[in-house]
Amino acid sequence: MKSRTRFRPSSVNADASIDATPVMNMFVILIPFLVSMAAFSQLAVQRLALPGNEAAESAQTEDDAPLLVSVTRSEIVAMRGNRIIGTVERQAERQVERRVGSPADRPNETRTTAPDASAELSNELTPLLEEARQLFPRLDHVTLALADDVVCADVVTCFDVCRETGFVDVGVAEATQ
Repeated sequence: MKSRTRFRPSSVNADASIDATPVMNMFVILIPFLVSMAAFSQLAVQRLALPGNEAAESAQTEDDAPLLVSVTRSEIVAMRGNRIIGTVERQAERQVERRVGSPADRPNETRTTAPDASAELSNELTPLLEEARQLFPRLDHVTLALADDVVCADVVTCFDVCRETGFVDVGVAEATQ
């Protein structure tokens, strides 16, 4: 016969213990990870507010239409809604060659530039925006639709002219051909 050994209940309970450190480490790592994933998943969601049926039925009124100024190399067009406020054919840029640096440094190097192109653009754009300001005195937003061939200096000039004529909010868009 086998002999049975009996342990005392107090000795069995004294030796048994649960180490909670790995579980705590898991929570220390898991909880910040789950919180950060919840925050980043909110960043990826775009919140859109679609108009109701009333907005779809009613057409856009003339008062709600934005002022759009389309600037290309050949013309400037100002319009609001379906109404064209004005059109200006831009003057052909005069190209002038001038020497760059001193002749001793670069004797044969020349650069082609347009003299006073920003002043010409300013003179062409200012009357259009002033006319729009007189027609729509409460309007303070203008959207510049710029063609791909418009140089950066012309973009800056357009912004300056818009601010000078009283349009404080200036937006930028790409002009369609």
